[in-house]
Amino acid sequence: MFYKYRGSQQAGQINYVSKKIATCVRLITCFDSFAGVLNVRRNKINLENPSTLLVVYNLQISKDFYVNVLGLEVIEEFAGGVKLNIGNHEVYMFQGGMESIEYEHGYNANSTLVFTVEDLDKQIEELKSKGVVFVHKSPNQNKWGRYAAFKDPSGIVHELMEFFTRQVV
Repeated sequence: MFYKYRGSQQAGQINYVSKKIATCVRLITCFDSFAGVLNVRRNKINLENPSTLLVVYNLQISKDFYVNVLGLEVIEEFAGGVKLNIGNHEVYMFQGGMESIEYEHGYNANSTLVFTVEDLDKQIEELKSKGVVFVHKSPNQNKWGRYAAFKDPSGIVHELMEFFTRQVV
């Protein structure tokens, strides 16, 4: 049901809620069309080779960013989407209807691609020279290593990660 509210504060709240609902509907639609990628057998999901789904604001600008700035490889293009590859990881990108909702990275629930790098400072400078916007002024650190968060053209936040030690599995 839709209700008519009066007053700018209520109208702003309704606009915010309607944007959230629209985002959820788009994600559900994308996941429904993406369901064929999952291998579900006897109520078990095959987690041997997980992939990532990105819903972006402008597919062409985002494809250019992920391919020409970050170095992912185009595997397949289709109406409203593109399949990319980096290492052994596939990224499915679909055309959405608006930019990512602003959130505080590291505190609000989200999903992030983490790109492992050998020299974090060098990679930050290289990406900055290509116009990439970073979330923090300097890299952060956790128990695994140093990292720096950046935004894609849709406002989706990802990270570069330099691990303290690389363990071969």
